[in-house]
Amino acid sequence: MPFEPKLGAFLRQRRLALGLTQAEVGEKLGYTSQFIANWERNASTPPAARLHDLIQALKIDEVDLLEILTEDSMGHFKYAIQNAQQRMSEISRKKVGK
Repeated sequence: MPFEPKLGAFLRQRRLALGLTQAEVGEKLGYTSQFIANWERNASTPPAARLHDLIQALKIDEVDLLEILTEDSMGHFKYAIQNAQQRMSEISRKKVGK
């Protein structure tokens, strides 16, 4: 089962709680609304250099953001390990079957 990051949903939730559009957030950060939409869909992530601006624009608690980023990082790591283990198991089965 694919890993689903939490950051995008969190950013969307914060934006909506503040009554902002994606275009308004983008304007505050110097990005288009499409960039913001991509972040919210987890299609891309905000650049680390802009996290401080994002925290200010969406009035995010730094600890909350750090927790979500940590959870997402650990989730990606666990998913990558599971995929690698599955792939190694497939390779082993193919070698045994030769």
